[in-house]
Order: sequence, then structure tokens, then C-alpha cells
Amino acid sequence: MSFFWGIFVFHERVRSLLGACSAAAVLIVGLFGMSIFSHAEENSEIVSRTLSADSSSDSDGLSSLSGDQKLLLVEDNLPKYEKYGTVSYNMNLSEQISQRRIFQIGFLRISVYQMGILGAIFNGLWAGTMMVPLHFARPNTKGVHFAISFGVGALIINALLWFARFLFYFIRKGSVNNALACLPSFHIRVMWKSGCTAGFLWSIGNMCSMISVSCLGQGIGYSVVQSAMLVSGLWGIFYYHEVEGQWNIQMWFFFACITVVGIVWLSYEHVS
Repeated sequence: MSFFWGIFVFHERVRSLLGACSAAAVLIVGLFGMSIFSHAEENSEIVSRTLSADSSSDSDGLSSLSGDQKLLLVEDNLPKYEKYGTVSYNMNLSEQISQRRIFQIGFLRISVYQMGILGAIFNGLWAGTMMVPLHFARPNTKGVHFAISFGVGALIINALLWFARFLFYFIRKGSVNNALACLPSFHIRVMWKSGCTAGFLWSIGNMCSMISVSCLGQGIGYSVVQSAMLVSGLWGIFYYHEVEGQWNIQMWFFFACITVVGIVWLSYEHVS
């Protein structure tokens, strides 16, 4: 999307339109392949964990829970209850959990996977347009200087979205207290370290993306910024072990190399 804005709307200069489009296509193929093979491999034998707890050692009353309660327990709080018994695997339980993971939007039922895909598409369209206002900024307000305006806008929009969610619950519940109770908790005690660290890292990266767009243009600069997926993928493979299976890991690195080729090629097409 950012490539489309830069090349076809703002008519940013490149060495060759065909070369730039080909480089963007290679980059897209690489990113698409990485996203496919970064998905954790589903193992028919290791699907989900169920708990067999001894009532004598069940200090929190796990054995007294109903089947549905245990199902939700396994889905949401498994790490907390692993101490209560041996870990076994149950395909039927996995299927039940998968069926529960469905979003209901009016008459439309969407699975978590489908919702994730829709969210990624929307993010691509929306985030690809995020730096477009930077194109219209004055020369002395571009780059890092644009970060203040960007931050103020993000703060206002987040506040409005939070207020809109409150109004939604207020209309449904008919009470201010009930509406406030329905809002998600900030979990400040738990999240302040990790949340602040994530926000700090994202802000630095976002400021660097503004510098990239200011120097390289919307079409080239923000497209090259998508190399962030390489870093996040390496975290997922080596630290979080999210990618399972030697074949998936090898194919991820294959498409990562294609992505690097697309980035280098796209950078080459830039004309100052």
C-alpha cells in the first residue's frame, strides 16, 4: 500500500518503474512466504493439554469444576494448573476449544484465524497509509519533528476509541458503573514494565520509519521498513520457538532471503 501511494500517487522518482514494481513483488512474495511458514505446525499428537488431577492434591478445587469450566480453564489458564497433574493430550478437547474461538459480529461468525487474517489485511491497508500525511508536512516538520504530532494524534484517537467502547457498553448495560466494569483492566502492576518497554521500542522504531520515509520517500522508504518482519521472525524462531518443524524453519529462511533481495533491490531503485 505504501508503495502504491509513493509511486503511483505521489509519483516519486525511481530508476525504473518496472524494476521498482518487480522489486516490490519480490518483497511481497518473501513476506508472504515468511508469514505462511512462521505459523506453528499443528501436531496431531500434541494438540492441547488436559489435566488429570487427584482430588486429594486439588487445593483449588479443580476436580469440582464442570466439563465446560475445565475446558475454559485449559484454554485460558493452563500454565497455572500444570502442577495439579500429569499432562496428556486430547484431540477432542482441541476441537472443542477451536470451535469456541469464534467471533460473533451480527449474523457473521468468524474464527480466530479468519479474524487474524482480516486484521492483517486491514493493518496493511491502514498502516500503509499511515505515513501519507508526512508527505504534506512542511520541510522543517518532517522526520523526527513529525513524531510529536504523530504521538498527539495517536493519543487522541486512542482516547476516542476507549470512550466509544465505554458508550457501547453503557448503551447495552444502561449503567455507568456496569459499563466501566466491562472495560478491560489496564493491569498496570503486571504490564508496566513490559508495556512501557514495548512502547519505548515501538516509538524508536516508528521515529526511524519517519526518517526513512522523509529520506527515501513513501514508496521506497516505508516499504523497506517492512524488514522488521525479519527481526520479529528471528525472535519467534530462536527465542519463543513458535515455528515448529525443520521444514518450516528452512522455508522461513528461504523466503527471508527472498525478502532481503527485495529490500536491497527496492533500495537500489531509489533516486535522490
